[in-house]
Amino acid sequence: MILDEIKSICLVGNAYNVIDAGLGQKIDDQEYVVRFSEGLPELNPGIKGHIGERTDIWVDFKLTRPELTNNLRCVFTKPPILRANSKERYILGTSGALFKEFGVSPPYPKQMSKGMAFIRLCLKHNLEINICGFTTEDNYAPDLPATFCGDIKRRETNREFVERNRGLHNFELERKIISRLIKEGKVKEL
Repeated sequence: MILDEIKSICLVGNAYNVIDAGLGQKIDDQEYVVRFSEGLPELNPGIKGHIGERTDIWVDFKLTRPELTNNLRCVFTKPPILRANSKERYILGTSGALFKEFGVSPPYPKQMSKGMAFIRLCLKHNLEINICGFTTEDNYAPDLPATFCGDIKRRETNREFVERNRGLHNFELERKIISRLIKEGKVKEL
């Protein structure tokens, strides 16, 4: 697997806070760039200066756009575990029980976000992890826009996004874990 061959990785989340940060070139200069769902530059051409243009790994549930996936290593997020097939596509576990590895006690949320699951995987491979476009305790505000990508009809605030996902994810818990990983130096913000 490619994570065994590299030393550092940049995970570009879809949180709106990446907009106006001007990180595009810094993202593109990273050794390896991972993007999630609709956060691909091809789907968000007007903000490439903020999110960069490179994508080495795309993490999504369906990967239904063959025109975008032909040149990418792709990761399906679907339980139970990471494994490879002949097309260099992988399955990434997102079960909420995986929170145990972050020191979280039960009961667990039903599901871990794709970004959190990929951070977990990178930690297992001892990679230098750089992130941007993730919500932490320091940059979270309930009334800010939630994501920069996706259907315009679904533009919503962080509060609305959390409410829509209640019962499936626990984003407050994920923000705390990411914030803790940053403080511990296991993850760095760009």
